Amino acid sequence: MGIFLKGSKNGVALGHRINLDVPNNGGSVLASAPHDLRSELHPLASPAHEEVPIWNILPSYQLYESTFAKSMNPSVENFEGEPPVYEDFPPNPESPRASTDYFGRQANPLNNGSSFRTPEPRWENSILAHSHRMKHVDEFNKLIADKLKIDIVLTKKPGQKGRVPDIYNPLEMEFLQGDSIHGHVVVMNTCTEPLSFDMFSVVFEGRISVNNNDATSGTRPLLFYKFLNMFDYNASWTPVFFEDYLPENPDCIDPVDGTTLQFPFERHLMPGVAYKKFFSFTIPAKLLDCACEIHEIPHHCLLFPSIGLDKNVFLQRMRKLRETPLKSERTPFATTSSSKKQGISSSNPAPKKKAPNLITRDYGFPDTSISYSVETKVIGKRSVYEKPGKPHSDEFIVVKEASLPLRVVPRDIGMGEQDDDYIAERHYDSFLKNVKKCIDLGQRLESGEDKTTLTRKLSVAKQTYNAAAQPTKDAIREGVYEVHLPYRKKHLTQSAKVVGLLKASFSRLEHTVQYEVPYVFTPVLSHATEKPTKLRVEIHLEYLSIERDARGIHPPEIRGISARIAICTVRSKKYPIPIELTQEMKFRNILGSSDCVEKYVVSPFKTYLEEMKKLIGMYGMLVLGISQQLFMDVKSLANLDSKTAMLKVDTIAVNTEGGLHHWKETHGQKKAEKKVEIEVDIQSLFIKDAKRPTEDKLMGALTLVPSFQSCIMCRYYYLLIEIKLGNGETMPIKIPFKISK
Repeated sequence: MGIFLKGSKNGVALGHRINLDVPNNGGSVLASAPHDLRSELHPLASPAHEEVPIWNILPSYQLYESTFAKSMNPSVENFEGEPPVYEDFPPNPESPRASTDYFGRQANPLNNGSSFRTPEPRWENSILAHSHRMKHVDEFNKLIADKLKIDIVLTKKPGQKGRVPDIYNPLEMEFLQGDSIHGHVVVMNTCTEPLSFDMFSVVFEGRISVNNNDATSGTRPLLFYKFLNMFDYNASWTPVFFEDYLPENPDCIDPVDGTTLQFPFERHLMPGVAYKKFFSFTIPAKLLDCACEIHEIPHHCLLFPSIGLDKNVFLQRMRKLRETPLKSERTPFATTSSSKKQGISSSNPAPKKKAPNLITRDYGFPDTSISYSVETKVIGKRSVYEKPGKPHSDEFIVVKEASLPLRVVPRDIGMGEQDDDYIAERHYDSFLKNVKKCIDLGQRLESGEDKTTLTRKLSVAKQTYNAAAQPTKDAIREGVYEVHLPYRKKHLTQSAKVVGLLKASFSRLEHTVQYEVPYVFTPVLSHATEKPTKLRVEIHLEYLSIERDARGIHPPEIRGISARIAICTVRSKKYPIPIELTQEMKFRNILGSSDCVEKYVVSPFKTYLEEMKKLIGMYGMLVLGISQQLFMDVKSLANLDSKTAMLKVDTIAVNTEGGLHHWKETHGQKKAEKKVEIEVDIQSLFIKDAKRPTEDKLMGALTLVPSFQSCIMCRYYYLLIEIKLGNGETMPIKIPFKISK
């Protein structure tokens, strides 16, 4: 059955009005997000199947060609021709249509009898995915850069013609999965001549950025990875009009502010005309599996919290504050020539806004960020905007862009932590086995063994180290941590002498603490919380005396117990992290050594990397069976950066029978023991932070983002309990916990 009929030449192909009965609940097509899972995120609910607009399900040929299929190099676009059609019979090999696929490109027949292969273009290869690499018009024509104005605002309800919008400040809100993002974009050309463009896009993006601190390298980041892309076809320019009005129709003027609700089909921004487009997005429950396409790690496909501050976003905000300190008592571009001509005045003053909160104290890396924003870009050809007389090869450039940052802190969707930790250990063991196998082969070759008997035939075959086996309950190691500290008795006239052994035992299970919203933010929707805001830990202390004194055991005196929260951040500057960090990789509660990621991951893989480089120089990667991906994975782990910040907790309660000085002694075994229950109120940190003086609040609000792991960055926490003993020594104990929403 043909979906695109030949008669569509006068419809979609030429941009004429087409009524699809689109409901006024906004319309965004998720370019890189899963299907709407709001039915799982109470109280939000998915719309009925019959209410979903058809263009949310199957975008047209022209929509695809004008967005995802557009490459970095300009080409001639022709909307006069007919779009391709689906046919119920195999194409005739002699037919001209048989040489091209659905998207008008060369198609190679497959061996399985299928006529055409899957289209090559993907979001990752499109112009939208690489827009951050494009040059800007101010590099060629600075006058034009200031003549095009873009403003983005958020509204509490979906935008609609004739309805006064209820605008709010997104810098004061926190969003999570299932929340809707409604708003509109206003674009105005203040030149005296029309400005042509090739693409106008409105995208909701999530990205990880690692900035380059080298002043000589420019502003391009070391790493820029877009893990979420949601493209709104209704708000962006396309050859299709989804609404019931045409550009030449007076109905396309919004009576609220006199803005024009459709772009001209010729892709020209007329002088003095303010164009307004409504957009609507829904934050997905998780990312697509292709977010971690190389290693397929489940935790790398979850939604990550906002952390750090994107450098470009910060500069845009500061630039906007210098241009217009506070945009109060006006609607964006309300005093336009088009509104004056039609006698329409704006009676919708925006609410007065507080100074935006530019930073939060999340204790991440200052040059690394995970950010979300609504991005708007006007893209055109360089040949149109560059001054004449300069030879060049034509390319697409960014004529104007605007960004509206949003703070997203997702909730925990409830994955099985114990099972996941077991799978992560199996994955890591298999990966490490591959690394050691390649190094062992090189070392045996270096020792003089026969080369022909050692080399493998499929040396560069794809090496998979994903653990496919499912864990069982018996295989999950729950267990306990045991921390041992030799107890020394100090003397005035001689050196300290070990008189006993102090042991602390506690559960390995990771505690869960409720995420606390910083005082400067408000959640979009109120959601009931079931997780505790206090951390309760039970520690069993045992002292074994080795003294020969028969008068008593003399257990150590405990003078006090304090607590600090360790905020640990791990990141990679270049290559994706190939594993999921397990508890054994973070710390093992071993005294007297560097008990951290550097010891258990970074340091060993630095040794593996140096050995690999030496062996590759001698025999090559092909002989050793080292694939390019395996080599990059080893380099990633060998070059991980880690950062730990400590926060002292003042509100701590210690409960123990008889007080800290009381021990239950067993004289026959020269043993004493006691149980200590410690309760730490993490919420007290935020209460104290909110009571800071006004001048101190300029540093930003304290926030402990939920624990997460991504391909580039990882955040985890532990509680450092310090037991202060009578001999002046301190026994540190690390309690793993995660912050969850």
